[in-house]
Amino acid sequence: MMAVVVSPFWVLLLLLFSGFLGLLYRKLYRAAKSIRIDDYTLVSVCNVFTMSRLSLVTKLAYLFGITMPQLDRGRFLLFTATVDPAAAAQAPDDDVLTHGLSHDAMLAYVARGSRMQTLPATLIIAFSGGATNKIGVPRTEFLRTLNRAGSASAACDKLFVLDPTGMSFYTENMASFCATLRTVAAPYQRCVLLGNCMGATGALLCAPTLGLAPDSSVIAFNPVVEPSLCGPQQQLGFRIAALLKPVLCRGLRARLVAAVAESAPCRVRVHCSEWAPELRDARRLNEEEVVVGVDGEGRVAMGGGVGSGCRTRLVIHRGCTEHGMLGTHLRPSRALSIIVDDAVRYTHAVDD
Repeated sequence: MMAVVVSPFWVLLLLLFSGFLGLLYRKLYRAAKSIRIDDYTLVSVCNVFTMSRLSLVTKLAYLFGITMPQLDRGRFLLFTATVDPAAAAQAPDDDVLTHGLSHDAMLAYVARGSRMQTLPATLIIAFSGGATNKIGVPRTEFLRTLNRAGSASAACDKLFVLDPTGMSFYTENMASFCATLRTVAAPYQRCVLLGNCMGATGALLCAPTLGLAPDSSVIAFNPVVEPSLCGPQQQLGFRIAALLKPVLCRGLRARLVAAVAESAPCRVRVHCSEWAPELRDARRLNEEEVVVGVDGEGRVAMGGGVGSGCRTRLVIHRGCTEHGMLGTHLRPSRALSIIVDDAVRYTHAVDD
């Protein structure tokens, strides 16, 4: 039997490298345990691209299995219907969080409102997309639309939620996350779950766990169904997630199809553009399709079977042939507000 001789140089090099990795891990661990949910500091990664410090730390912590309990409580931000919509909507992005109720205050408000029967009929739950952490986009991305003067959504309570990892599609600590959502949603007569991109995926996945009332709705804009097949203009983070978390991403489509089926009796509307990568992804949910356009008045949710008919439906927006459907089409035409208001006014009995 031959003995293997290892040079002392290589042994020393291996020890130094192991020590260096240990130092990096300890630094990451300390950062993961201390970082705040509202840390929007931007950092340059290898002088190649820029992302928020929160995104970088949470992604690495997620991959290395480091828990971040302080972020679990910071995933929730509730804006009550009694908050002055104008003040909240016009607040600077770095000040808008001061108008919302964080975890403990949110639970106290809901418990008190349930006891005194002072809550509005509808709670809108907005799931933040992946761009929230990547470039520091505020997680209250729908707030201005939801608070538009004269809209039905302005009279609703609005809960904004976040996936701090930006790549787990809301599956990280999903049981405790959905348990909190159930507690908050239970006293309301109706819930509207709303999300774009990864937020849409989160809304679809969480819907069947919340015990939603029949008058509730899920509105999902361009959900990510197959992360490994994302187009070149879609988020690089999703393709990286497919490489680093292959089991999660390979099973995502099956989980989404099952979640849509299990969301009964609430209504599900998946909206997508005609841009080939997004349309291909949305069609993997195998839902009945309807094609709609946006007229000069933004009338998109009315007619064409979008607002009524079968419980689940894929709504394809004609003329939107590029990435960024919300920003380029639905927000400017006010169609987004009309779609949400249609869900707020939706009554299950109408479709029976």
